Amino acid sequence: MKIVSPALICISILLASYLIGRGFFGHLVKKGAGFAAAVGLMVLWGVFLVISIPVIIFQNDKIGMHTIVNIYAVTVPAIVLAALILSILKTVRKRKTGDKKKEQLVLDNKEIIYLSIFFALVFYQLFKAVFYAYADGDDAFYVAMSQSLSGELDALYINNPYTGVIDGLMYRYALAPFPVWIAFLSRIFKVNAATVSHVCMPIALIPITYAIYNAIGEKLFAGNKEKKYIFLCLVAVFIMFSGYSFYPSEVFMLTRARQGKEALGNIVIPLLFYEMLDTASGDEWSITPKNYILIIFITLSGALTSVFGNILVLVALFGNFIYSFMRHAVLKEKIKAASLALPNLLMLALYVLL
Repeated sequence: MKIVSPALICISILLASYLIGRGFFGHLVKKGAGFAAAVGLMVLWGVFLVISIPVIIFQNDKIGMHTIVNIYAVTVPAIVLAALILSILKTVRKRKTGDKKKEQLVLDNKEIIYLSIFFALVFYQLFKAVFYAYADGDDAFYVAMSQSLSGELDALYINNPYTGVIDGLMYRYALAPFPVWIAFLSRIFKVNAATVSHVCMPIALIPITYAIYNAIGEKLFAGNKEKKYIFLCLVAVFIMFSGYSFYPSEVFMLTRARQGKEALGNIVIPLLFYEMLDTASGDEWSITPKNYILIIFITLSGALTSVFGNILVLVALFGNFIYSFMRHAVLKEKIKAASLALPNLLMLALYVLL
């Protein structure tokens, strides 16, 4: 029975992310299998940041971790329900209009072989990530913080995880509350925070990372599944042999999926670059409303995972802004590109002022 609750956490994260991505950003489903889940996860993380930061800053005897849990536990089901309703309405509308285009799912022998090799590699990585231990000093802070908040402690980033002593609000960590999201899952599903960190996070986040690579392969090898599956196999092998140092994002992906830096390097930044390339692929450079909203959620997710993530996101957005001039975009589009940086600039301002 001990496996049921962790499995339920993984299923809930992936299913909620997929339903949200499919409901609100349905056009992205065609970009690759599972890509909707990556998009939906950005919404989940962005909403969590918006809810948690005010609570952390203005917390008192009556406002704390329980406030985040109560608000987020109501908000997420409401978002998922709205996304599900939108998906149903879109399906009904397509049937009424006679739009029944379906992608051919039949694979030839080579495609089956390459796809099977890829799944085997991913399964091996998940097995090693879940059943083998990796010692990392940062867990003494991040996992300990999640563990303390998963219990009865209501104060956020005030008690030092190393000693338990009240040190005051630690803004260096408090403005990137990824461990609080893990603590939320631990509280809701009543699973030890260490289990959520070491078991649930790899199972949920590693497949989402590969969903992004699958979308990249779809863009690189449009219409050629064989080449796309070979590409995915090579990516999986590259990730497995990336341990030339402790610091590559691929090492974080396989060994420290419970830390925000892993989510930043393997999900947020690749997805941000993918969306920026997607906006640049048209004949006329422009940011559609849905792409604009999605990039905003991606920037918020970057802020959730790490304070330094704000800087990396701003660097990428600045490059996107400069590219809008190279493409001779209209003034309206340049303003939209510049405004994408506002959430991260606000987070850095909070870090400096507080």
